[in-house]
Amino acid sequence: MPIAIQIINYIGAFLISVAFLPQTYKLIKTKNTKGLSWISYVIYHLGLTFFIVYASFQENWALLAANAFGWIVNAILLGLIFYNIYKVKKLNKANNNENNNN
Repeated sequence: MPIAIQIINYIGAFLISVAFLPQTYKLIKTKNTKGLSWISYVIYHLGLTFFIVYASFQENWALLAANAFGWIVNAILLGLIFYNIYKVKKLNKANNNENNNN
């Protein structure tokens, strides 16, 4: 493979790897996932999983590393989204119980 194509491969892999870091940092800092679609992140996670399998078979280590790192970052995002959904539901349930008791 020509060196120029390898460089493009590694640049693309790096950019894919770090694409969600700002969003992840913001979510960790603000703890606010309101407005994020968990379905989009689940679909993205599945896509990353398939790319990891594909890159493994192709022995494309740049693509494999990028998608594995992205998979981990996306798993953190999904964890935060689902935790906040759980927390909001729990808070709403507690508020409803409190309102029913008054």
